[in-house]
Amino acid sequence: MSTGNERVPDGWRMMRLGDVAAIRNGGAFPSRHFSPNQGLPLIRNRDLYSSETEIRYLGEYDDKYLVHQGDLLVRMDGEFQATRWKGGRALLNQRVACLVPSKRDIDLGFLDFIIQGPLFLLQHETTGTTVKHLSSGQLESLLIPLPPLEEQRGIAAVLDSIDEAIEREEAVVAATERLHDAMLHKLLTRGIPGRHSEWQEVPGLGRIPASWQVKKLGDAGRWLSGGTPSKARPDYWNGELPWVSPKDMKSRLISDTVDHVSMEGAHAGSRIAGEGAILVVVRGMILAHSFPVAVLDVAAAFNQDIRALECADNFNSKYVLAALHAQKSRLQNLPTPSTHGTLRVTSEDLFSVSIPLPPLSEQEQIADVVDGIESSIKESRAQTEVLRSLKASAAEALLTGKVRVRGK
Repeated sequence: MSTGNERVPDGWRMMRLGDVAAIRNGGAFPSRHFSPNQGLPLIRNRDLYSSETEIRYLGEYDDKYLVHQGDLLVRMDGEFQATRWKGGRALLNQRVACLVPSKRDIDLGFLDFIIQGPLFLLQHETTGTTVKHLSSGQLESLLIPLPPLEEQRGIAAVLDSIDEAIEREEAVVAATERLHDAMLHKLLTRGIPGRHSEWQEVPGLGRIPASWQVKKLGDAGRWLSGGTPSKARPDYWNGELPWVSPKDMKSRLISDTVDHVSMEGAHAGSRIAGEGAILVVVRGMILAHSFPVAVLDVAAAFNQDIRALECADNFNSKYVLAALHAQKSRLQNLPTPSTHGTLRVTSEDLFSVSIPLPPLSEQEQIADVVDGIESSIKESRAQTEVLRSLKASAAEALLTGKVRVRGK
């Protein structure tokens, strides 16, 4: 934590947070007055980054616990963080504090940015239990560098503009993901627009074109089981062949992995699936909250928690992947506990999953449409990461005075 001996840029000064801002703590509210949909929102640590809360409070309260949109709140447990409240009038839980500038030469937006670093350092210097706790005294004692007011406003304006760009990009991602889900449902139940006029009802799949077939996943091609090369053989783990485990199954297209193996290691203790193979996680606690499915962009080995499908000639792998993603809510019901408590998907259950199957040419067209939307999502996410990196660099330069900003 800051010692008070830090050197600051010309015109800046080091100040105790308690000398420039009042710290208002939240209160303890009787649970008998909680309601899911009536009363004022009650802000707890978990609610800080939303605009709504999980519970509301109907009882009496002191006005000192009230906060409004834009107020600067601090999480006092777990990870010490500050953020501006995005919701409307709300009440503070006892483990959330509100910072209110007590001097005219303090800009609230600047305070939001400048306090993050000292809070992060304090978080890592605090010892004790697994869940760390921040006291009001510790918060008051935090030292922050303070430029002149106009420079504070200039710094806040620059960083706010980057935040706004990030929020716009995130909104684009969210909207495109909604479009993806809606388009995927339409394509897999109606086919390419204008192509079909007759329909059939299929249990579990709904209405699909009459000319389409319905196939079981077990009949979609050749299924492979993976494995893990011996860890006692370092030469097995110094190759260039990607080796997929569930931790790599975070995107729908896998082109690289955390771990790599040699060809000898893959043949000795694993299995190699070709480019275009579909990978499905069939074992592990990740199945408690998701059903990871991906397609390989390169040939790769994979571990024993994954099954690989090398599609038959009349199945387009990216179409099959899309058909599985369209059923993700149903697929998440497949895992069952094994005798050791780990979740698993049996081959019988996996192979019995039904998918609608258009002619190969239409599969390819559907896959191309889905690919286009997913490429847009990927580009927007990449742009978001660029903006986050830009913000980190700008914040480091501006909040240390390496780059000076003059207010208007």
